[in-house]
Amino acid sequence: RGLMLEEMGDWASALREYQLATQIAPHMADAQYRRGVVLMHLERYEEALTAFGETLRLRPRLVPALINTGLTQEALGLPREAIATFERAISIDPKSAEAHLNLGALYGESGQMDSALDHCRKALAIDSQSSQAAFNAGLALMERKPDEAAQFFRRAITLDPKNLGACHLLGS
Repeated sequence: RGLMLEEMGDWASALREYQLATQIAPHMADAQYRRGVVLMHLERYEEALTAFGETLRLRPRLVPALINTGLTQEALGLPREAIATFERAISIDPKSAEAHLNLGALYGESGQMDSALDHCRKALAIDSQSSQAAFNAGLALMERKPDEAAQFFRRAITLDPKNLGACHLLGS
């Protein structure tokens, strides 16, 4: 029922379902994980972090839980912790485009452009349809190699014509 309620956008009811499920069977990692996802949608990040922590206690190699933990840490203003979490996800699944994408974005935000570009390129190698990875690669190159950055921005627009950030930066 929780998944059906999520699909309907009824986050509060979905949360109640997952809370009930985790009270009845606290060892159910999937229910803990879904509870964390719903809490993220509700922007209850501290509680989401706890739910993902419980999920990872039960299933320490569950990459989607690691990715959502990293996103939650980022939302809480904990970039160093988020970087470590995304790196852990990549150590478990080196082909996780989402982990590379998020790690690249965090490196870019912290000014580590070589690392940002490396992870954006890895994300694109895994998922060649990722407009966001192309956009982030362009950002990482913008200051040092504007012509190459423009190529990534064009690719981002080709993949997603609604990528307004790439349209704006390509035009400037």
